[in-house]
Amino acid sequence: MIGNDVVDLHSASLDSPDSSKNARRYKRFLDKIFSIKEQEIIKVSKDGHQTIWLLWSMKEAAYKIYVQQFKKPFYNPKRIECQLLLSSEGLVKIENTSYKTRSKISKDCIYTTASSMESRVLKSKFFQCKIGDAVVTSEFIKNKLIKHVSKASQLPISAFSIKTFDLGIPKLYLNNSKTNDSISFTHHGRFSGYAISS
Repeated sequence: MIGNDVVDLHSASLDSPDSSKNARRYKRFLDKIFSIKEQEIIKVSKDGHQTIWLLWSMKEAAYKIYVQQFKKPFYNPKRIECQLLLSSEGLVKIENTSYKTRSKISKDCIYTTASSMESRVLKSKFFQCKIGDAVVTSEFIKNKLIKHVSKASQLPISAFSIKTFDLGIPKLYLNNSKTNDSISFTHHGRFSGYAISS
């Protein structure tokens, strides 16, 4: 199974509290989202703002898999514990379940994919939306994934469809039959992405 998440760092900087302007609000924000260990990772990092959003994207990507697996949504980011292994790789634990993460970090965005330990990522792509795509719909992102799958399988685009079920979990269909592929979509600010695994 797979999950993904993208963070537009420009949009995130407008939404998050600034430690230099309001230390109390910033501390409440950290306490609400991150464990003590995660706050220590943020504190010792060279770029605290970037690390906050790296950990957040890891949590979000892993959460998407957890909901697919267990069908039990929750809102408690501190239940999701992140560990950085390398600058671009991590491990996320939700209770007794672990997920591998891989992140791509630039000055503009952070894009993370998470996968269950037995899954392999077939394709993951993120992209900056053009001005004309300013209002990116879920259909726009779904169409990008379907074009990729169609090209990779050498089957017509019309053979594929995506349906969303309970809890917002998307499923890929081939000729009206559900495939075994796990898919995930993400959008934030100027960026969108999709991921697929088997």
